[in-house]
Amino acid sequence: MEKRGISHIEMILSFILFAAAVGFALYFLSPTNVGKIKDVSLDYTARSIEKNTTIEVLVYSVVIDNNTIIDAGSPQIIALNFSGVNPGYNSRVENYNGTLIDSSRSGEMVYIRGGSLGWDKIDFVYVKFGEDFATQSVSSATHDKTYYSVSTKETKSVISEKRFSNLKSLYDSGYESLKVGFNLPKRTNFGFQLAMAGNNIKAETRVSSSQEVFARTKRIEVLREDGRIEFGDLKVMIW
Repeated sequence: MEKRGISHIEMILSFILFAAAVGFALYFLSPTNVGKIKDVSLDYTARSIEKNTTIEVLVYSVVIDNNTIIDAGSPQIIALNFSGVNPGYNSRVENYNGTLIDSSRSGEMVYIRGGSLGWDKIDFVYVKFGEDFATQSVSSATHDKTYYSVSTKETKSVISEKRFSNLKSLYDSGYESLKVGFNLPKRTNFGFQLAMAGNNIKAETRVSSSQEVFARTKRIEVLREDGRIEFGDLKVMIW
């Protein structure tokens, strides 16, 4: 009785081990699972690219009391105070229509030259802060808080065209090092593309006709090198 019991248990264990081995092989070698692995790699690659090209942009909506400014003699330059903004951020000022207004930042102050447009035409501006805005030079002015009031504040995460171009340069000059930095498997290759109005930044190694390419496109906001924020299409590929 004892010998028959042991033999029966061994047969059950052998069957379980066999079934586990077959299941393991089917799971990792099946075409559907390869697709799942590629999907995971695609998601990871897309996140890595966005992480390396995304910056924060702060957008303040500011109401300008142009009547008060005009009554004060229409000074060419006024000062706006923004305490607590990252000191490493540059500023950019636009009117309601997106027209650039000359400005510069010094500490907590942003100086804007509105007199050239005429203060009677400026009753609202967007004051934007970010690392990749171009610096400008505008003379200082005395701060007068009666000239304006801050209405709203918005924080955006946008793709930087400048940083995307830099990532493409790294891709072209050191593809293998970049892939290691992204922690991708050796047998996985990747590429990316940012399509915008008037510019298409594409980084892609040679893909053979026999390779299956997995791709994903995402509509995103892009900080252009001229300071405008526009929509573009980010495409990420792996094979």
